[in-house]
Amino acid sequence: MGVHLRHRDNNIFIKSVDWAEGEVKFTDDSNEAKSYTNDWFANAEMKQLQHYASMSYEEGGLKIDEEHSDVIPELIVYFV
Repeated sequence: MGVHLRHRDNNIFIKSVDWAEGEVKFTDDSNEAKSYTNDWFANAEMKQLQHYASMSYEEGGLKIDEEHSDVIPELIVYFV
């Protein structure tokens, strides 16, 4: 069983997270989605992403493209 982070209503998944650059990439293909060992790790990263997404990039927040700006606040832990 796989564990991913997914938008609550749409099939948009977290593809990768580069914490050094503050960059998050997204995919609509679950096969390309970032996989977590279990829901604890997925939950921890989800909360971290949601916290930093609420900040501007200049304040230490994340780079998120305009198309996916609503994804991170609506993330859920998704079991495949």
